[in-house]
Amino acid sequence: FLYKLHRTTFPALEKNWMANNADLETNSLTAVSSEAPKERFQREYIYAGFGAVVVALSTAIFLLWTENLELSTSNVKSSSRGNGSSWDIFVPSGSRFPGSVDYTLSTCSNRGYLWNGEKSCECMDCFSGTVCGTYVGDSLCSITAVGGTPVVFIEYWVTQPQSEIRILMSRQIGYNPPGLEERLKRAVLGLHALVGNAVTKGRHLVFAEGSTSLLAAIVSVAIARNQSSSEPVRIWAPAPYYSGYDLGDVFPSREVSFDAGRPAEEMSSLPNVVEMITSPNNPDGALHEKQLPSSMGVHDLAYLWPHYTAIPAQPVDPPKGHIMIWTLSKITGHASTRLGWAMVDDADLARELRARVCTLGCPLESQLKATAAIEHVLANKGELFRWARRVFEERWATLRRVFEGARSLHILNPLPVAPDAFSGDQEQVQTPPYLWLECSKDGMLDAFGGSCAALLKSHGLRGRAGTAFGPSNRVARLSLYVASPVFDIMAQKLRKIILAFDSSQ
Repeated sequence: FLYKLHRTTFPALEKNWMANNADLETNSLTAVSSEAPKERFQREYIYAGFGAVVVALSTAIFLLWTENLELSTSNVKSSSRGNGSSWDIFVPSGSRFPGSVDYTLSTCSNRGYLWNGEKSCECMDCFSGTVCGTYVGDSLCSITAVGGTPVVFIEYWVTQPQSEIRILMSRQIGYNPPGLEERLKRAVLGLHALVGNAVTKGRHLVFAEGSTSLLAAIVSVAIARNQSSSEPVRIWAPAPYYSGYDLGDVFPSREVSFDAGRPAEEMSSLPNVVEMITSPNNPDGALHEKQLPSSMGVHDLAYLWPHYTAIPAQPVDPPKGHIMIWTLSKITGHASTRLGWAMVDDADLARELRARVCTLGCPLESQLKATAAIEHVLANKGELFRWARRVFEERWATLRRVFEGARSLHILNPLPVAPDAFSGDQEQVQTPPYLWLECSKDGMLDAFGGSCAALLKSHGLRGRAGTAFGPSNRVARLSLYVASPVFDIMAQKLRKIILAFDSSQ
């Protein structure tokens, strides 16, 4: 084909080559080769043409591949509505070349983190050294298990480097870019459909910078709707309750009263009550239902996901006028993304909430990262849930062995067993992300001011005191969101505490 193309298109090229190589018949090289000059020209030209085609095809394939990465992560592509033009949402910057690896943990001996752009490791609790390979020793080892930062999820995401995102600085500079929130809505609705934990039909989605800002917006609406009343809006939940419901730093006391922990009988007769129905509950994982007949019901369902509890066969479907709130942080671990959503069946209430949160649209970066994370979960059919479930199951199995037969420390988490609609298991034991424990032996807290949290701290375990959640100081909460090497040390420390106090008089 190439020779014919040459004969018809470039005849001068052959004539010139033949003239320059006319002496080949008398050249010493002809003793080795029996090829005539014309035959040799044909062979060399065909080889050269074939090589040029291979190079051209390889270049075209590479360019198409990189262009595809610029435009999507598998099927991640969106179109703006109205003008018909398309724009890319995010690309997998970590997978521009095949076999990309996330070295966040492995560079630091899996006991620390090398964050993007940093030159040195940030070591986990109880480890030190250039690559965090040194255990600091029992006397210096102090574990922070106070908050709910879900760092354990890093261990999942480092195995998914293709899920990294890159946001071009030219993208979606304006306020509330068209089409982005609609895509996020589709992802969120798809997530609830995958898990089957909520009835979404007929409900409006309201996005905000985390669930805490949603609660503040809900209370603000309640204040506005009750301006004629001399009574403040009361926030209530039974003890133990999540301490973050106290909005005393946001609203003046004349407008909002934090009444969590008061008996339900007292609250039933009071007006303007916002009842927090936290199920599963923080700190203990208990499953709650509405208790006050005339309250404004807010269902905090941050932990109603397969890696924490069994998903009921009947999705949550609150009565008319109730609100459901959710947060991304406890689903995929992306707490700093600061994104949560509410589901409401009242269009006017949804409009009032939107007027108080993300008034110009939630931050673009939050929406992009949330969309990327949720679409990853959907594309992998909830593998993240199964991974996290295994992690928490292993941790609770360890804790049950540690606490078995203990007389000084006791687990207070109810840990109910129920059928799980997500996995199909008929007996799923709850695996909450917090250990709710009691220092129960008489006299063991005398040297610690009656505080279980102070006792734990003296042994290198920093948790939250029970009084932060309503009950006495004899109880404390430890977060199980810590990294795996840190949890292993936590279990050892708890075992040593139990051995020390169980054997003492």
